[in-house]
Order: sequence, then structure tokens, then C-alpha cells
Amino acid sequence: MKKTILLIALTALFTPVFAQWQHRTIKSDFDGNFKKAYTETNNLGYLAMEAGDNPAAPFIYLRGAYFCDENTRIDIVFFLTPETTEKFSVEVLKSDDNKYYYFPEDVWTESFIAAFKNSSIIKLRVKQSYCEDVYYEFSMKGSTAALNFVSSVN
Repeated sequence: MKKTILLIALTALFTPVFAQWQHRTIKSDFDGNFKKAYTETNNLGYLAMEAGDNPAAPFIYLRGAYFCDENTRIDIVFFLTPETTEKFSVEVLKSDDNKYYYFPEDVWTESFIAAFKNSSIIKLRVKQSYCEDVYYEFSMKGSTAALNFVSSVN
């Protein structure tokens, strides 16, 4: 019994938290170095941010297996506490290969940033008219560090 408990404890210690935000500098011979933050994959999708021209508004996108609609809305629920949520609905654009939805730069409002930094979980519903809606859930652990990293000028 003691060996089982020890094994479970060690496994938990060395297993990454599902969907935790990570960030790093990507080195590219073609595009130069750039900053990127991303979640672990959930339901064949992940959220990612990259530094853009405006440090206060990083480029954010959702990667999925396949999206149908060219333009659609993504409903977002940030869980600040188990009982307190902040909701947004964002019109997004699809990539040519149908795998990405790009969020507009103006999503980075004061209330969106506060919710992004202070939530523990984010849930997304991709509303599609030609295919079924797709749902994602990501841990927001490390989201503040990820946003600060991608938003920093250095």
C-alpha cells in the first residue's frame, strides 16, 4: 500500500498540469526569433499567443482539428472562481487550411486582460453553422506569466 501511494505521489510530481500555459522564444532562420506562449492540447486544439507589432495586444489564436465556417463567433467563459465567471463573445477569422481561428487585436480590452490573467480555467465554444459546435477547456495556470512574456518588448 505504501508503495502504491509513493508511486502515485511521484507520478503526480513529474506529470505536467494539463493545459498549463508555457512560453518560450522560438528561433527561426526564416522569421528571426519571436516569443510564443501556448497551452497543452485539449480536444485536438490549443490556444497560442505570439508577439505582434503592438506589445499590448499579442496575436492570439485557437488551433483545432478542422473548422467549417469562414467567420464565426467564439464564446469565452473565464472562471475567476468556481462561482464567478467573466463572459465574452468574439468574432474570429479562419485560416486557409481550416485549422486556426484568429482573434481580433481589439479583444485585448481591460476587462479581457484582467479575466485572462486572473482566471483558473477558460472554456471556449466555437459556434459553427455548417458543422457542430466545438468545445475546448484549458487551464489558465501560468497565463499571467505567458501574457507578460509575449507582451514584453525585450
